[in-house]
Amino acid sequence: MKRTTRSARTGFTLIELLVVMAIIAILATIVIALWPSMSTSTQESPGAQYLQQWLTLARQRAVRNQAPYGVRLYYNSNSQYWVINADYIEQPDDFTGGGIATAAANATTVNMAGVDPTGGFGDPTVYPVQPNDFLEILGTGLQHRITGVPTNTSITIASPITYPLPATANYRILRQARLAGEEKLDLPNGIVVDMGTNVTYGNQLPVRPLDQANPNGPGYVDVLFSPSGAVITPGLTPVSSMNFWVRDSTNPTAFEGEPSIIAVYTKTGYAASYPVARGGSPYALIVP
Repeated sequence: MKRTTRSARTGFTLIELLVVMAIIAILATIVIALWPSMSTSTQESPGAQYLQQWLTLARQRAVRNQAPYGVRLYYNSNSQYWVINADYIEQPDDFTGGGIATAAANATTVNMAGVDPTGGFGDPTVYPVQPNDFLEILGTGLQHRITGVPTNTSITIASPITYPLPATANYRILRQARLAGEEKLDLPNGIVVDMGTNVTYGNQLPVRPLDQANPNGPGYVDVLFSPSGAVITPGLTPVSSMNFWVRDSTNPTAFEGEPSIIAVYTKTGYAASYPVARGGSPYALIVP
């Protein structure tokens, strides 16, 4: 009796193809529906990581170099409270040497001898003494904010010295943090540090104007670390941590997506990342 064999099937039936196409269509619909939140998550997470890494590296440099080092966060000129980029900063030693004097009482011009506040440079941005540094005289602790360096033998100050100041070498200029190198720090596109939440939840940080003549214009916040690693940001009120809310700026509210808070603990300088808790003040959940 002769047997017949059935050949192996080499294709799909129409019904099988239709089922596969239906499954692909369902999966595509799910991906499209979830894509905005997936995109937000993938962007916000690196944004928080970037900020945490910048702060951690600045602290490490301060400890390694045994000199104040930190990060300067700039407010976006298009928004009062958003930060999208930053710079590394370092604080130089106090400026001393030579002597200072005033010509009369209530003077706002302080003459300098035996020392050059310009350092011999033609570019004011690299002068050893710059506006917003502070002059302290005779170790009194009273500081006068420097407003300008008009010549290589004088500086101007915001508040006058009420008494005639005879020539003295007993002074120092406390220099503010300067930019450290040319490295620029940028958050991913669309991701911001929303400093408006610091105002909303009572965690305000000291903001300094970029232009002293325009105090209501764009400003910046410094996170400055000491050689021990602790935070020594000038003007910072006693707080356990400096907190920064990282989120997707395309979302309508700060709670949308998966925002994070980067907390920098002032006593140790360590930077930690926390997911934002919904309801109440999320900063209350950050415990040193």
